[in-house]
Amino acid sequence: MKGAIGDIRLSPSSDLDICDTEYCSRSGGFSAFREAISGAFMPWLIDYKSDVEFEARMACATSEIGSIARVRMSPVVAIRRSVELAKSSIDCLYANYVISGELHVEQGGHTTTAKCGDIVLYDSALPVRILEVNDGSYEDLAFRIPKTKLAQARNSGAIVDNVVITAEHMISPLSSCLTFLTQNMLTTSAEELRALQETCVALLPVAAGHASDRSEHADKIGLASNYYMRELMLFIESSIGDATLSPSSAADHLGISVRYVHKQFSGKGTTFSTYVMAKRLDLVRQDLISQACRHQPIFALAYRWGFNDLSTFIRAFKKKFGCSPRQYRLKF
Repeated sequence: MKGAIGDIRLSPSSDLDICDTEYCSRSGGFSAFREAISGAFMPWLIDYKSDVEFEARMACATSEIGSIARVRMSPVVAIRRSVELAKSSIDCLYANYVISGELHVEQGGHTTTAKCGDIVLYDSALPVRILEVNDGSYEDLAFRIPKTKLAQARNSGAIVDNVVITAEHMISPLSSCLTFLTQNMLTTSAEELRALQETCVALLPVAAGHASDRSEHADKIGLASNYYMRELMLFIESSIGDATLSPSSAADHLGISVRYVHKQFSGKGTTFSTYVMAKRLDLVRQDLISQACRHQPIFALAYRWGFNDLSTFIRAFKKKFGCSPRQYRLKF
């Protein structure tokens, strides 16, 4: 067995990389875990409440099929922006099977929630923000699956951006495979683990197609359903701090009409301005509770993310979060 941090023998035939913060200094554990995540799942920007000691353990196997990991950690916020996307070498599907806690995934203009027994699927090629929620440690099985491994699947079209397959709607073969992995991943042989990983990859498109047929959410999935919407989202992500960001500047950047920009968003039940406002408010909210920005003036955080009028920002923040930015910061 290989050990990223420490060296723990679980099974003579296992081939797992183990990252365990128990074997690190308090200051070095989080950095080591972040590097292990980026190595197995491509770059992520990860943050957590630094007033709480961070604890994590990840057992991971990586091959041409992708990566699979059993992860237990203090809840974190993890983001993939245009910076992280640019450093990622291949397009993949991410999947997280929740064992303990909840996972909130913001991608494609909407937020999905995966609870214990659910699996959430989202795209490595699009900006994403995930929030782990639990009173104690959050735990899941995490998958990184190259899209080339899904391309030949008959139901691969059912795999869309940011969709949850609930425990209620999950097909039994996939549910059984995930349950077996949860209980036995750390002690199964390398050959068995590979077979189980391949089985999950083969079953995911079938399960997604089955769930979408039965879920009322199916028609709403995927704000980024075509090339131009994907490009619009990437442009917004890279320009979100620019107060002059507008449908006109986005249209100029992509070489399309302003009318077509509006059409892309209206077809999904929202507007360009509404989407940008929500993104900016979430970024300010994140900074308000980030240890690195703890002492930054609120007006500076607002300006950083494109708000050029403080009163407008405060009104919008209260409307979305139910309290002022100052009150929100004091809660954490």
